[in-house]
Amino acid sequence: MLFRSVRVVSSRIRTDVTAPAMTDIVGELAAIRAGVTPEEVTKARAAYRQDMVEAMESRDGQAQTFASWQRAGLAPDALAKELDAMNALTPDGIKAAMAAYDPTKAVIVLVGDKAVITGPLAEAGFKNVQVVQPL
Repeated sequence: MLFRSVRVVSSRIRTDVTAPAMTDIVGELAAIRAGVTPEEVTKARAAYRQDMVEAMESRDGQAQTFASWQRAGLAPDALAKELDAMNALTPDGIKAAMAAYDPTKAVIVLVGDKAVITGPLAEAGFKNVQVVQPL
């Protein structure tokens, strides 16, 4: 998802597998940056459409979707534009967009039990882990 030049990757990860899951996500981003196949684009497009259908199945899902777009300052026609953009994706376009991705500048935000996740994250090579207490 792209909000005003901020790339957002989100996932639900069990606390006990946070470090391996984060390693996998970072690896996937590196693989995408190296290039994707037309089949992978087709699969991603279908997964995105399915996610949107599921999000729109309930009023609550619709409200959450449109509220997030409102918070991001997107226009009411954002859904149509986003679907058009997904349909226009190509492997070359994805590679060009990912060329700007610099993993050394990534900010990763995790929510979980710090006593359980900080050690394994450090062991997995995630440096500069900062713990922020909720307000």
